[in-house]
Amino acid sequence: AVSTRCAALNVASTIYARSRHSLTHEMLAALEKIVLSGLADKKSVEVQEKSAHQLNVIILSSDGFEAARRLLPQFLAQLRTKIPKARATIMPESFVAECDSNASHEVCETLWEAKVAKRVKTRANRLAKLRQGQLGISACVSAFPYTIPDWVPDALVELALSRSRG
Repeated sequence: AVSTRCAALNVASTIYARSRHSLTHEMLAALEKIVLSGLADKKSVEVQEKSAHQLNVIILSSDGFEAARRLLPQFLAQLRTKIPKARATIMPESFVAECDSNASHEVCETLWEAKVAKRVKTRANRLAKLRQGQLGISACVSAFPYTIPDWVPDALVELALSRSRG
């Protein structure tokens, strides 16, 4: 359930923040990985948003500059995710012409519906990936409310342009 996944993110970041000096590097990496996997959640925007908040907690409690610099390239790459256009749900006549000449209209309809379903799934996955990059950069940037690291202006420009590219 969404609430369970969100609670796990909260626990992971709390353990990281409160016990980071007594945990091994491997344990800290595992806790960070839990939060990053929540950021990559394709089923729930709520989980992604909660994960971004928890990632911010991790960045603030760690050596923030190091964590943000390490994660930023991954998030910037995700901002470049291309979102394909949605397909029309009504089968166009051009597709009927592409369809096998021996195939019935019903078979062509079934093939078109499969193409539409595949595109819907692709769009949903890519939108989640784009959102992952957007939320990740937001978590990194908001970890520095009183300073402006050298990478922040470029990251904000990329963030602002990200949706218009899709």
